[in-house]
Amino acid sequence: MSLLVRGRVLRALLALPLLAFPAAVHASGFAIESQGARAMGFAGAYVAQAADPSAIYYNAAGSGFLKGKQVYVAGAFASLPTDFTGEGPFPAAGTLESSDNGLALLPAIYYSQQIGRKTVVGLGVSRPFGTRSKWDNPETFSGRYICLECQIASWSINPTIAYKVADRLSVGAGLDVRLSKFELTRRLMAEPNPFPVPTDVAELTLESSTETGIGFNLGLLASPTENLSIGVAYRHEVAIDHAAQARFAQILTGTQEVDDAVKAALPISQEATVGFTYPGSIAAGVALRRGYWTFEADVQWMLWSSFDAVEIAFASSPAFDTILPQEWESTWRGAFGVEYLVGDNWEVRGGYGYDHSPAPTETISPFIHDADRHTFGAGGTWKNERLRLDFNLRYVLFRTSSTLGISRYDYDGSYETGGLQAGASLGYQF
Repeated sequence: MSLLVRGRVLRALLALPLLAFPAAVHASGFAIESQGARAMGFAGAYVAQAADPSAIYYNAAGSGFLKGKQVYVAGAFASLPTDFTGEGPFPAAGTLESSDNGLALLPAIYYSQQIGRKTVVGLGVSRPFGTRSKWDNPETFSGRYICLECQIASWSINPTIAYKVADRLSVGAGLDVRLSKFELTRRLMAEPNPFPVPTDVAELTLESSTETGIGFNLGLLASPTENLSIGVAYRHEVAIDHAAQARFAQILTGTQEVDDAVKAALPISQEATVGFTYPGSIAAGVALRRGYWTFEADVQWMLWSSFDAVEIAFASSPAFDTILPQEWESTWRGAFGVEYLVGDNWEVRGGYGYDHSPAPTETISPFIHDADRHTFGAGGTWKNERLRLDFNLRYVLFRTSSTLGISRYDYDGSYETGGLQAGASLGYQF
């Protein structure tokens, strides 16, 4: 029996790389739209406007219409709790699980400076992509063999330059220096399981260093008339290879034969690499001003098809090397916002957006449980000649996503997610 158990545990451990990461990742996809409170009041419809330096993110050409020196500091708190209900065969129908990451801070800062009459340079620092799953009750969570705590985090340092070709036409370009980090923690068990219930035999932790990738962004903003503006923006994909440290820690079961077999088969902690590509995007928008009113409608095409695989390599255990297909699809987002000027110092606004999820049903998992979603934004502004304070409140309603019994991880059920976000931005013109 000892040899049989040992062989099964060894084969299971050698198969672990196939499950080291879920085949899909969160949010559209895991893009972060919150880059400024005024833009969020429009539900993210902001490609055709240039009222503040957050244009550096939404459309590099927009900063070409900014005057003097301006700084814009943005911050938002967001929470996206998830409830999972099992639908069988695993986990059993009616199994309830939950994930609540608490409040996430979404900061950004932008600076623009006019150089001469036609040129404006700028610098933005923001979080363009990110996702985190942290499931409650890690010792008993039914999906702990896929993900206990998993995270993709990124920052962007984005210097830009915009040039006014004519009074009503600006073009812009920027360099996207992407800083990225990847983490994953999950439990391991023998397969087939020698125990009557799922029993942990080890824990795998994979944590990368912060790595850098380079991309770029382009933009155009035109105003055919005083009341109409049209914007187009492109952001290129960024591919990054992460140097990581993989740690395997044994969990004793109390059964000597199993524990001895796991100890003999478990790899040592070692260096690893994780590679994937952040998507590019194409966005277009039209803004119309009528008296005290401003309207904008945008459509964005997210090029998620570049996020097709996660490549993992272990330095000392090449048998664990694998390529994990993601099979995400390029998808679209639409948004519409309206603003009303109340007197000389106040503005109020609201907006609606719809995101179509890029994640296939087969890859929905505890790591990423993305779904189509509706976003509702509202906000306002107080301003004087040099200072502006923007604030917004945003609600995100995800459609229920179910694996429909075809989960690639044999983990079937439905995910329900909804969240609230509150943010504020402070702008000042020198």
